[in-house]
Amino acid sequence: MLPVARGYLGSRVCPCRPWAVPRAFTFIRAQSTQTTTPSIRRNPLGIQMLPPRLYEGVFPSQRFPEPTPQQIQIAQDHLQRHGLGDKTASTQTAVDFTLPVLQGNTIQEHFYQLGTRFAEPFLSMAKRAVNITLLPIPDQWQLDQPGWVRYPAHGSPTPVTCPLEPTLIFDVEVLFLKSPYPVLACAASEDAWYLWLSPYLTGHSEHDRHLIPLNQAKEPRVIIGHNVGFDRVRVADEYHLQTPDNIFLDTMSLHCSVSGLSNQQRIDWMFYKKHNERKSDPLGPDEDGADDPDTSYATIRKMADLRRLASVGSSNSLKEVAKLHCKLELDKDPRDLFFQGDIHTVRDNLHMLATYCAKDVVATHRVYQKLFPKYLTKCPHPASFVGITEVIGAMLPVTEKWEQYFQHTEAMFQDMLTKIEQKLTDLAENALRESSTAMQDPWLRHLDWTIAPIRMTKPKYRKDGTYAPGGEPRPHARQLLPGKPQWYKSVWDRKTGRIRVTTRTRVTPYLLKLQWQGYPLYYSDTYGWTYRVPHEDTHKIHQKVLDFPADPQDEAYEEYPAEDTSGCYFRIPHQDGETSRCLNPLAKGYITAFEDGILTSEYAAAREALQLSAQCSYWISCRERIRSQLVIWDDCLPEGVSDLGMPSTQHSPGGKRGILLPQVVPMGTITRRAVESTWMTASNAKRNRLGSELKAMVEAPPGYCLVGADVDSEELWISSVIGDSQFRTHGSTALGWMNLQGTKADGTDMHSNTAAIMSISRNNAKIFNYGRIYGAGVKFATQLLLKFNPTMAEEQAVQTARKLYAATKGSQLKCPSELKFPPVTLEPAVVDRTRPTRSAVASPRLDSIWCGGSESFMFNSLEAVALLPHPRTPALGCEISDTLLPKIAKSKYMTSRINWVVQSSGVDYLHLLIVSMKYLVQKYNIQARFMISIHDEIRYLVKSEDRYRAAMALQIANLWTRALFSYRLGMEDLPWSVAFFSSVDIDHVLRKEVDDPCPCRMIHQLRKPDFPTDKGLKPLFSKSALRLLMNYQKGLIDNVNRLTANTEYEDLSLASIARKAAKQPQQASVFNYASQAWNVDFFLSSLQGETKPMSMELQSTINEQYGSLEVFYEEFENHALAIFGSGWTWLVHSDTGGVRILNTYNAGSVLTPERMDNVDKNTASPDVFASQPSQPFYKRNHYINTNIGAIRQDGSATQYDMRYTPLLALNMWEHAYLTDYQLDRSKYIRNFLKCVHWDRVLQRVPQVARQI
Repeated sequence: MLPVARGYLGSRVCPCRPWAVPRAFTFIRAQSTQTTTPSIRRNPLGIQMLPPRLYEGVFPSQRFPEPTPQQIQIAQDHLQRHGLGDKTASTQTAVDFTLPVLQGNTIQEHFYQLGTRFAEPFLSMAKRAVNITLLPIPDQWQLDQPGWVRYPAHGSPTPVTCPLEPTLIFDVEVLFLKSPYPVLACAASEDAWYLWLSPYLTGHSEHDRHLIPLNQAKEPRVIIGHNVGFDRVRVADEYHLQTPDNIFLDTMSLHCSVSGLSNQQRIDWMFYKKHNERKSDPLGPDEDGADDPDTSYATIRKMADLRRLASVGSSNSLKEVAKLHCKLELDKDPRDLFFQGDIHTVRDNLHMLATYCAKDVVATHRVYQKLFPKYLTKCPHPASFVGITEVIGAMLPVTEKWEQYFQHTEAMFQDMLTKIEQKLTDLAENALRESSTAMQDPWLRHLDWTIAPIRMTKPKYRKDGTYAPGGEPRPHARQLLPGKPQWYKSVWDRKTGRIRVTTRTRVTPYLLKLQWQGYPLYYSDTYGWTYRVPHEDTHKIHQKVLDFPADPQDEAYEEYPAEDTSGCYFRIPHQDGETSRCLNPLAKGYITAFEDGILTSEYAAAREALQLSAQCSYWISCRERIRSQLVIWDDCLPEGVSDLGMPSTQHSPGGKRGILLPQVVPMGTITRRAVESTWMTASNAKRNRLGSELKAMVEAPPGYCLVGADVDSEELWISSVIGDSQFRTHGSTALGWMNLQGTKADGTDMHSNTAAIMSISRNNAKIFNYGRIYGAGVKFATQLLLKFNPTMAEEQAVQTARKLYAATKGSQLKCPSELKFPPVTLEPAVVDRTRPTRSAVASPRLDSIWCGGSESFMFNSLEAVALLPHPRTPALGCEISDTLLPKIAKSKYMTSRINWVVQSSGVDYLHLLIVSMKYLVQKYNIQARFMISIHDEIRYLVKSEDRYRAAMALQIANLWTRALFSYRLGMEDLPWSVAFFSSVDIDHVLRKEVDDPCPCRMIHQLRKPDFPTDKGLKPLFSKSALRLLMNYQKGLIDNVNRLTANTEYEDLSLASIARKAAKQPQQASVFNYASQAWNVDFFLSSLQGETKPMSMELQSTINEQYGSLEVFYEEFENHALAIFGSGWTWLVHSDTGGVRILNTYNAGSVLTPERMDNVDKNTASPDVFASQPSQPFYKRNHYINTNIGAIRQDGSATQYDMRYTPLLALNMWEHAYLTDYQLDRSKYIRNFLKCVHWDRVLQRVPQVARQI
């Protein structure tokens, strides 16, 4: 069995509480073998390495030579020069245990064996799909039959439940503007064509909620498509908690990895494409363009480079990919009908559209035949294949909070928008009233106060020259705001019939009278937003003075600044440098300037406008993507989905549950990173960022947990270990040492070092560091500095950035011609058992090397990989895209090539983790499935009973993964500090840290009862009575939301609000509404639509207490009738043992002994309680409250001092019974007892008591 992990904070752990399993595990072997305190192993530089048993379990035999004394001496001298030589390496508490046995003689063979095991049978099926030949597209389609119809080579079309063959080429079409559900789909195999039509399209269904069944036989199936993640979302089989039997292969991803474009290359490629579209190729058939005398040499060189790029790469659309790889010209015009048309348009053109979809299938297969063999050459390791097929299978479970989240966030957004727009509108109206003095105002003078003459109708005269009746001149009817200035007209909204001013309106900074460093703003058509400084103050500004032409004939002439002789103008700084224009000083990038007092205004509305911009920016950017997410709910399953695999939600307090499938592109970039537009770009939750709690809407179903981890400094470690490999020793470079041994407290970690060099915060230093590792240069660092400090002069920013790069990257020196860089990759990525000897990759010759910096060795190593004829990642041996090969890119795109080495290695890291987890999950029968990966973060959905074993499996997977990286770089050892995750998270929601509070405000919603409400609840409530009760509950909840907004209660549940407010007498209103709302909700949740008898287990408990059910019913009715006024009758379980019946008055609840109001003080004393428990049979603190109740004179506890678990509640407020029963409360109580959901009551009895 897999060793179990128990954290030293184990006392905190319970199934319903999130926690982070710390790295400082106590590892307990399955057969109760005790762990040992290992001897400390250190490498020659003092770095603590793996304990003996772990080391032997990962590196069972030594294959590589030890580092030479010369290498160690050079490393020590290098560390000494960077102030690290005299630092004492820390010692961490380590434990030793026996790992699962490697599947091979080395860690490399281990991963090859695992990859091969889990790639099959899918990899063989995918290879066979390359060689199949599709049948001709059918001439006629059967268009009146919903669902799948099979078109074999011979015979008639036949309706089928789903396609029969195990390998399919697949394409789906939807009405993009109407519905996310599919309307038609086409699939092809070697033996047949298939066409699926939605019942909605054929007229057999009135709704569009239909999904496509593909694999009801539950057999291994390979689905191939272009951007197939989009198609997968429409496949019915994928909506299940258990891992489906389908895998999806995406030809768009294959193209990205084989012939994809980097960001800069995409710009160049688009330029070349548009150039060819404007005119014929200027170079003609002659490569150098010498036959065109008007073509400059620079243009010839540029176009030759672009021609070379376009010969091997293209954008990702099927049209361009098919054109590049297969020389196919696709007609995509019919697709417009799916974008612009409706269901009737599609029906009218159905035959043509079905054929169009089939042609896309043919093109996809042709592309696949070209790309898949190339992909296997580029990425030969089977673990890479397993990784991409697993990543595309992301699945997210959600609850009804998903809908509430969107509705509430959108409502808040609209409310905030309306509020700020109203304030800006008021400022505009005030400015209009000040028109007489506007020219003396430094801001309002720049508004266009031009008033167009009022156009009058042509007068009509009598013969005597007087106006004819009705012929007097009058203003034309169709004039926009006659008599109003031009700026006011520019903000007029014809739809609403009023002005509309937003934070993005050009006149807004003038209306707000914004100032930069105390000087008024001015908008220039040439320079964007600027600020005017009097001549006598220009010495205070460390920027270039802007030059405005004085010639009115000049196109760039601007009258006001050109004729201003008393002031100078300076740009509002932009994060992209002094050549970039500030187009909106109210953009979110300027919120820091406002907070620092650089950007100011005399109006409070300016601060609110900036805060709005910052708070709403995330929601504005992602709201449409969030709105478009397709969620399948368990209470409304579409046709094609029979079951989501969810646990029974009948008794779950969370309401309905659903599944959402992210539309993942498994290799969406040139670095093979997975891409998804919503979840993989989701912000971490912050209180001042509207909608940022998106990820927290993903919630594990009952009985499940989310188990996952973030890889600690993944790409930083990859970069540093590549540099360390030159010395065959971990921590041998300054960067490697800081990454392994540096600490924030000592200021010896990489981020603290950068922060000290640049005099910035450590958090800001992280951005500089990762940008530099990805290949960014001084220009990038300069732009970042200007962003963080807008008042800094650009020259100073350049000097500071150069200082950073001199200290880190070092200086570049020309290499002697005889110097070759040492090899980086020492083993072939795929084990070839016929060639047991190592095969070193040819060493590149570098024209120059970096030296003197803390990261020079790392950059030399990365450039050495990037400059190889065929660069490959060190771990899995994946080759770079053809577009970045040196023979194509020449000396260009070096930043992208270095970035590829790091980020593509990060993708290898993820794929290795995935393969390791698949093996450990299978080997130890852990009930878990891959859920999602977001860059360096991986999450699994795990059954609660297996959560600790899954956490342990993740730790072992991480150890194996890092060990392979080290092995592939020639180092058969691993530092202890990076062997395991710093923590593994066990949580019930998806969030960055398990102790992060959910920043979104808890908006309470009216929860529908579990029984149908359209006809009331017989025999208890008529339709009108139930509607009255529901409206009453809605009013309670609305008041709770109103009273708790922007208070300490806003993030709490109803029960938590009631408990907290009960202890604060000044919060009586909050308590009353929250407690009453909880009471009503609990009351409704205790009812069922059909009468069912009480279970024998509950009858036995009650009979033991009351003797018989008849006595219990009588006692319950007597208690309820004893209430004078309004209140509640409860059946509870007491912490002193046994069940009891008691009353609370008004909004009193058994949750809150402080305000339980358990008697009517006018008619009873606190000692009057019925049915005292005779034999307590358990004691459990179900609700933990600190009670401050009374004590009887004899010293015994009163009811105020006891804690209760509520089992059943009866609403004895007048609104509950007057409508149907008038004053006959007895009949109301008896009918209530007929409708009680007794099974749910039994479930509420604490489990300990039930076991006893």
